[in-house]
Amino acid sequence: MFINFVEAVDQEIDLLRRLRYRLIVLQSLTKDDSHEAMQPAIVETQESYENLRGAELIRAAATIKLTDQLELDPGAGMNEIAAISPGAWEEIVLERRKYLIESIDGVQRIIDDLKGVLSRRMTQTERALEFLKEHSSSGYGTGGSKTGMLITGAI
Repeated sequence: MFINFVEAVDQEIDLLRRLRYRLIVLQSLTKDDSHEAMQPAIVETQESYENLRGAELIRAAATIKLTDQLELDPGAGMNEIAAISPGAWEEIVLERRKYLIESIDGVQRIIDDLKGVLSRRMTQTERALEFLKEHSSSGYGTGGSKTGMLITGAI
């Protein structure tokens, strides 16, 4: 019964690490303005996230099965499971809990960094658009002359 639970947690940890890697790649591509490579990276990140969601469901089912066998509340956390685990299972469950928390924190940090990068890109785009809007009266926007302008001394 513990083997299935630990395997489910291990699978989730592995998928969290893969998602973190995909997010790092996406972040790098965003910083470098690698637009042509971003679409495949976005698709791969979405696939990693969907795989993770499936793994979370598997872990949840394994947790419920284990807590039922241990006669614990179905919402019991890994600390509670570890506390009544026999022998080395206590240490194994606590170790997996630590890895799971570290993996989640790592993904969250990358997501926060990626949000910052995207926010800066959005701010730069908004400033560029505002600049164009402010200077559109110089003949390059809809408010300017539709005919060419002759600048004295240009010819």
